[in-house]
Amino acid sequence: MKLTNVESLLGSPAYMAPEQMMSSADVDARSDIWSMGALLYHAVSGHLPFPGEGPLEIFSKAMTRPPVPLRAHVKETPPEVEAVILKCLRKQRDDRFASMDELAFALRAVANA
Repeated sequence: MKLTNVESLLGSPAYMAPEQMMSSADVDARSDIWSMGALLYHAVSGHLPFPGEGPLEIFSKAMTRPPVPLRAHVKETPPEVEAVILKCLRKQRDDRFASMDELAFALRAVANA
């Protein structure tokens, strides 16, 4: 009995970091930062940062385009909140928050501003 199909996609494409799309060997904590950023973006705006008709279009946009600005969906989004969320969605892992603690600190800072 096979429990895992190695040819199937593991994860939700709309929340997968670019490196996760390419190789699961490259996934680390910063990939989770991406996923949290996509989740926060969706929670704030009701939209996905990289909308698409299917997994391939979502992957293509996540790999090659910037996310749709939050203010395109919710005009009153504070710039500081948008900056934190968009930092989570940077293509290069080294440009994202290094840890969930660092992200939480940034979110607390904008919540207290």
